[in-house]
Amino acid sequence: MKEMVYEYKRGQPTYILDKGIIAGYEYLIISLGRHPCGYVCLRENDIYYGKDYSEIPIDCHGGLTFSEDHITFLDYSEKYQCMTRQSVKDKWIIGWDYAHYGDYSPFDKSGKKWSTLEIKKHCYEVIKQLLFDNYNDKIKRAKKLLGDIKWNCSTENATNVYTTVIKV
Repeated sequence: MKEMVYEYKRGQPTYILDKGIIAGYEYLIISLGRHPCGYVCLRENDIYYGKDYSEIPIDCHGGLTFSEDHITFLDYSEKYQCMTRQSVKDKWIIGWDYAHYGDYSPFDKSGKKWSTLEIKKHCYEVIKQLLFDNYNDKIKRAKKLLGDIKWNCSTENATNVYTTVIKV
């Protein structure tokens, strides 16, 4: 985990501060130099997969500001001692930034400087909300499915009901 260094230089490259997996969700914290950003990759079976960030009711710092199926950035490669193009693709990624009123910026030096650990905690909070929303969605679908079933006492029908509910 690298610590966020706030600096403003025109054309400054991005770099990865931290990345990993929390509860099966990949997260990524990137520095844009003047401010950091947090990202979480959704799983294909998530209820928000493929949706625009404006349609996703996730509470995070400043609100979601990004949702795409890829993200590309430059990062410094220790191996090659130069900048290399990095990308995350073929996933649905949601993200938010730390460039809001009250956040540190070259134009508001009195704002809060966010540490990488604080941003990682925000990633964790977003992932908790995703897990909760996905769980509630599965419960709703199971209740609807159970409510739509015409009950019949035959063993064959009971087996079909059990199999259908388990797949939810």
